[in-house]
Amino acid sequence: MRKRHWLTCLMSLWLSVAGGQAMAQPPLPNDVGNPDQTGMLPAPYSANYGAYPQQYGGMPGGYPPGANAWPNVSPYMGPPVDQLSNQGGLWFNRQIVGNRKFYFTAEGLIGHTSRPNNFVGDPQANTFPPNLADGNVTFVDQNQQFTETPAGTSTVGTPDRETTFGGSGGGGGNNGNASSGDYPIFVGQSTGSMTDPLNAPGLRGTWGWWNPDQSGFQASGFFLAPASNALFIGDPRGFDQNLYNTNPAAAIELLNHLHAIAGLPLSGADTDQNGLPGVVMPFDIYYRLQMQTQVYGANLDWFGTPILERSAFMIRPMYGARYLQTRETFKFDGADSGLGYTVNIPAQNGTNGNGNGGNGGNNGTSGSTGFLSPVTLEALSTVNIMQSMLTSSVTSQMTGPEAGLRFDIGGERLKVWTQSKFGLLVNYSSRNVSGYNIGDAYYPKVGATVTDPTTMPRNAPNSTRFAHEDSTTQLSPMFEQGIFGKANLFQFVPVLKKSAILSNAEFQAGYTVIVVGNMYRPTNQIDWQAYPVNPRLNDQRSTFITSNYSLGIQWQY
Repeated sequence: MRKRHWLTCLMSLWLSVAGGQAMAQPPLPNDVGNPDQTGMLPAPYSANYGAYPQQYGGMPGGYPPGANAWPNVSPYMGPPVDQLSNQGGLWFNRQIVGNRKFYFTAEGLIGHTSRPNNFVGDPQANTFPPNLADGNVTFVDQNQQFTETPAGTSTVGTPDRETTFGGSGGGGGNNGNASSGDYPIFVGQSTGSMTDPLNAPGLRGTWGWWNPDQSGFQASGFFLAPASNALFIGDPRGFDQNLYNTNPAAAIELLNHLHAIAGLPLSGADTDQNGLPGVVMPFDIYYRLQMQTQVYGANLDWFGTPILERSAFMIRPMYGARYLQTRETFKFDGADSGLGYTVNIPAQNGTNGNGNGGNGGNNGTSGSTGFLSPVTLEALSTVNIMQSMLTSSVTSQMTGPEAGLRFDIGGERLKVWTQSKFGLLVNYSSRNVSGYNIGDAYYPKVGATVTDPTTMPRNAPNSTRFAHEDSTTQLSPMFEQGIFGKANLFQFVPVLKKSAILSNAEFQAGYTVIVVGNMYRPTNQIDWQAYPVNPRLNDQRSTFITSNYSLGIQWQY
């Protein structure tokens, strides 16, 4: 191919002119945002060339402030989690992408509250060693005796309640005694006799979120409906006072409605004149104990990043704040006829002597409800029924910090977790006790009348009414333990798996127990004093325990 020499010369001249103009352009100054303003280029290329030209539009030339793309500032957002860690001498970089996951859980609860087990009355009042064989002295709760006054007599207007015992052993040798003399009548009762459990339904709602690094937040609240139980001892047929007083023929039948049901030991003066401080109130118509409790609360918890994490196991710290409120009420009420009578004790077999000793007589009787019934009345003109009542209540409001750990096992399809939390709560308790006719209205002192100041007026609630209230603030330690599990079980139910509301839902079940110490309970805060001092509040405290089983649904979004 032949080339024209004049074209070669023209192209060479054009390239020389273009290259010279490019070399004549100065570089941008460093102070206008040059990415390489650290001076890495060799001189003279890194030197300044004087003031840069005038800029227009109100903005300086180059990159905006803080937008230098090198060495590590980027205008693009990185992953939510970017962790660099050393494990066993090797460096690992973990990057997690994703957004915050929110969830809401609605649960139904079956709650249970621990039932207190306290003796109703003063366990130290009117005590006597149970080793007497005196038919005029009987025992309450094995060693709390119910005594007539004056002892061994039958004074009109004073309701003596004596006992007669079964016969002795037969003849032919040393006769055995039929009973020991300490057969209990008007027995003291305990709140543990209320066998019905304090169970109640409730609801709990939980809302929160999880971050990509497994930290999160949770807000939860719950309540349990009032739970109650009771103990009732008495003849279901009742006792008609008017019928008894107006119809002598019916009086004999109504007498079978009375039983030596229960007694209420009270501390105070020796108004029954048996040489022992205190008195035992008898009840022969009915005796009733009632207990009611309610619990509700809320808490806020923050979860930290895992302190230990494996593929299907995780431990996270948690801390937060809690509010808890309990409302408890205890009620006692009973009724007594005011009659004086003799109670027959069921006979026991006598012991055989050296001869042919027989069995003891069998003249003892018992009531239709399993309690001893009176058989012989004192010479009283009319019956005078008296009702006694006492109500004790406590409302405790508690708030304070809590902290603990959460353990997770499993993955997305099936997960089980347990969490333990400890707290120290400020406990503000409002307490009160009130009632009427709690005292000795049966036995005047020897040589005195029923108007004696140490003897309570009978059936005069306006004169014997009492009330005592108080408020206290103290610290109460708290412990909560819970275990839960969840899985997408709705996908296996033919009808539910087509439901739009359950398409992204999981079934959840669990168990939670809360233990709070240094708590006032309505049954152990009573100082059982007889009239005229009357029952008052004391400072005894105990432990409160509530637990619940839960079934619910969790939605994630």
